[in-house]
Amino acid sequence: EKKEEKAKEEKVKEEKVKEEKGAEVEGDDPETRKKIIHALAVREMDRAELRERCGIPKLAKGVIKLVAKVLGASVEGESKRYALAPENWKLVDDSYWPGYTAEEKAIVKARKAAALAGG
Repeated sequence: EKKEEKAKEEKVKEEKVKEEKGAEVEGDDPETRKKIIHALAVREMDRAELRERCGIPKLAKGVIKLVAKVLGASVEGESKRYALAPENWKLVDDSYWPGYTAEEKAIVKARKAAALAGG
């Protein structure tokens, strides 16, 4: 009985480690993460906006949470909004990302500089 309980505890720990490392999250791949990171570098978005911007019809919340922080809804009944997690600003390529307009490049460059400077 104690062995079963210990085995269950170990399995829960393993799942938590996998989740923290981003392993085995449905729909997770480097290209998807890159798209989400670069979309959120422009501004905060909800999941529907991210799906549209990234061109991914079935974008799982789990994948978003790997690179973003949940801000919650600003108005009751509104969708949760996501912002780029601070540790992921270093992954933003403000001069290259092909989906940016000239205006967005300027916004991203300024936001990235502020985020990396701690502001």
